[in-house]
Amino acid sequence: MPPRYLGVMLLKGKKVVAQRAFVYNKKQVMIGQIFELGGFENDALLLRLKYVIPFKKTMSIFKCDRCGAEFVSQAYRDIHTKTMHIANEVEKKEVLKKQLAGLMI
Repeated sequence: MPPRYLGVMLLKGKKVVAQRAFVYNKKQVMIGQIFELGGFENDALLLRLKYVIPFKKTMSIFKCDRCGAEFVSQAYRDIHTKTMHIANEVEKKEVLKKQLAGLMI
């Protein structure tokens, strides 16, 4: 087993905190979000470039009530709720209004 592959496997399951918003494994990760690395080839690069930092047990955890995503601060969690959930609900209501308006002839 090459050493590079071994290093990637050692990172699998490691909890980290996003230092900026980006897409990871086809999922949107927001700043301050806590998530586990999947053992992908570029995981070490994410750490080296400071896209993520290791999660420390002394850090606080604030959970999103709607999806269960975890964040290191209440402010980051609130931003997530407003952008990912409330914005989606407003869009859904607008689409529903348009659909209902089309039915009422």
